[in-house]
Amino acid sequence: MQTPEIPADESDRLVALDRYHILDTLPEQVYDDLTQLAADICGTPIALISLVDRDRQWFKSRVGLNATETPRDISFCGHAVAAKATLNIPDASQDPRFADNPLVTNDPNIRFYAGVPLITHDYYALGTLCAIDSQPHNLTEAQIRQLEALSRLVVNQLELRLNRNSTESQLDAVLSLKQAILDNANFSIIATDLNGTIQSFNRAAERMLGYDASEIVGKTSPAIFHEFYEIASQAQHLTQELNTDIPVGFEVFTAKAKLGQVYEREWTYIRKDGSKFPVMLTITAIRTESGEITGYMGFAKDITSQKQAEKEVKDITSALDQTAIIAITDIQGTITFVNDKFCEISQYSREELIGQNHRLLSSGHHPRSFFVEMWRTIASGQTWRAEIKNRAKDGTFYWVDTTIVPFLNEDGKPYQYLAIRKDITARKAADIELQKLSVIASKTDNVAIVTNAHGEIEWVNDSFHKLTGYTLAEVIGKKPGDFLQGEKTSQETVNSIREALAKHEPFSGEILNYSKDGKAYWLSLNINPVFDDDGELIQFIALESEITTRKEIEIKLRKEVEGAMKKLNVMNERLEVSNRELLDFAYVSSHDLQEPLRKIQAFGDRLKSTCQDSLNEKGLDYLERMLNAASRAQILINDLLDFSRVTTKAQPFQPINLSEVLEGVLSDLEVRIEKSGVILEVDPLPVVEADALQMRQILQNLIGNALKFIREGVTPMVQVRSRVYMENEQEWCEIRVIDNGIGFEQQYAERIFQIFQRLHGRKTFEGTGIGLAICRKIAERHNGTLIAQGELDQGATFIFTLPTHQLKGDLQDAY
Repeated sequence: MQTPEIPADESDRLVALDRYHILDTLPEQVYDDLTQLAADICGTPIALISLVDRDRQWFKSRVGLNATETPRDISFCGHAVAAKATLNIPDASQDPRFADNPLVTNDPNIRFYAGVPLITHDYYALGTLCAIDSQPHNLTEAQIRQLEALSRLVVNQLELRLNRNSTESQLDAVLSLKQAILDNANFSIIATDLNGTIQSFNRAAERMLGYDASEIVGKTSPAIFHEFYEIASQAQHLTQELNTDIPVGFEVFTAKAKLGQVYEREWTYIRKDGSKFPVMLTITAIRTESGEITGYMGFAKDITSQKQAEKEVKDITSALDQTAIIAITDIQGTITFVNDKFCEISQYSREELIGQNHRLLSSGHHPRSFFVEMWRTIASGQTWRAEIKNRAKDGTFYWVDTTIVPFLNEDGKPYQYLAIRKDITARKAADIELQKLSVIASKTDNVAIVTNAHGEIEWVNDSFHKLTGYTLAEVIGKKPGDFLQGEKTSQETVNSIREALAKHEPFSGEILNYSKDGKAYWLSLNINPVFDDDGELIQFIALESEITTRKEIEIKLRKEVEGAMKKLNVMNERLEVSNRELLDFAYVSSHDLQEPLRKIQAFGDRLKSTCQDSLNEKGLDYLERMLNAASRAQILINDLLDFSRVTTKAQPFQPINLSEVLEGVLSDLEVRIEKSGVILEVDPLPVVEADALQMRQILQNLIGNALKFIREGVTPMVQVRSRVYMENEQEWCEIRVIDNGIGFEQQYAERIFQIFQRLHGRKTFEGTGIGLAICRKIAERHNGTLIAQGELDQGATFIFTLPTHQLKGDLQDAY
């Protein structure tokens, strides 16, 4: 038994294989479909997608075989990977490399094997797509080409899978980053619904108040951690300020937010242990795109240290000056001090700012009430904070997060104000982009499901109800699989989902589910686990897209493709037999006609030499016509033989220098060139992989035609032009043979390549009408093209293209 060779690039090949993260993964339908199609095309009971690992070959997909892997040293696929070429073994028991292989002598008793290597874009062979039979078998060339095409589809699926996994990892990273930012913020974030029931409670809130989120979520604010008298006092204050009755309770916190104002005020929070501390609480309304309020968000910052340090602001001004945009005004708002950062962002000099009011920077964006509230707040000795849009000296706008702190005298009255600002222009631009994304998300038809760590539903969106008919109240606490799956749901897919969830791993796939009324529908399903900071699983989030129409089309198309492939195979087989018989007939017929034609020519020549004097003028004319006809027949037979030999007697493709081939052609045509007086211009030609004799044949025919169809009264000119170019990641050579002869009408550009088709009679120009047909057949054998362009009485151009390097399979087919 011959063991597979280890490729020279083995270490890099294994790195490439690991890059796809495909080994030991669960079955995937798209690969199983390709494997089944390979078995159908080849007519074999077994087909595999085999990936060759260090010491084993592992089957990503298999049809007709229970084993999931075999040792590499007995694998057939290892040979195909080492050679990076299609391996076709009609009968392994008769092949000395495999006759005593355990896979041949024992189950599965391999006789026939055909494997196409899975070649990546960077030319590493990861494994094979192969077909296997326990009976000897032969594939047609068409079946091999189809198997090779399927192998490329397998590689494309691997690339798509890699890109999809990369995208999902990036999304997970973004979501994790967002959660990390919220959890590690130095201020508490508490979200409620319209009635004040707490919906979320971040880690900073847990640290600040001493509660776990589980103790708070679902309870009503503000009764838990607010002083009653403080709420009552603020209710009275807001009633006067807003000139409307504000009841003692949650309305105190939301009254201004409902009006679209930023509500910010100092409050006292009560910790779980009963201790109290001051916070700066900002409350905003959560609104839909249409402006409807769906809840409220409260941001609270512990200002204990700030309160203690308020009287020491002057001492820390120099430190702030290094990191923030600082300005100090008197009680009338006249600027008395600005730091360098203030000058930098506003583009005004310090001299231009001192003595001015902040109205110098007004952008006109904020309403008058915005600044009225600011002055009311700071004049009462309270700190004010908001985001302000300003205008710089050059007319550009910038945003600053502004906090204004009053400096109080011994009587508790402000005597100056310290404004601390932070440039948030970039963040505001990001907020606009985020708002756009939110609009898109609100309009999506995708289904979203959130479950706890046990897979029990906690929340579903409206699209879930529209698709399934179930409301949130009906499904909360249930597992989706308990009521959405039915008789035709794939148990294999269900098992794959359960296995992924049990391992706390993401799952991506397609599944058939059933709605409340029993209607079946297909979903593209993505499930992702959510972990807390300690790495503990807390939730699963499922995003689903309905793909029923697409699946129905896929199923119908798959059936149509299978039927079409069967018909195509039958037609290909018939066509191959017909072409083979036609070529054999042409070759045999031409060959058999040689002998009687030679006798006609021999006896005619003998009759002419011995009996010429005894023949009258009419007899000599008949004899001359007979000899001319025999000569034309000889040329025609030779051309027919050349036409049939293009494929049947062809030589293998090898690197050849076309310039050397052209030099030989011009040497053969030297007498005709000198006699015609033609002006010849020739470009250097490249080296290509081709049949040297056929390259000589096509160049001699094309240049010979240019010399034949010369236009009277015009100095003949023939040009041989060449260029090399890239197309579809392959290097091509283009050769143009250009003349200024009699030309032809463009409507006949295809007719001249048909066998026995001529545009002129034999008396005008000699020839059989087969030469250009031979040339096109040579071009097609080299995976190239030959086309013609012409204009009557202006000349003709023949354009011959072929790849400079033939594909591996084409090099083999050339023999």
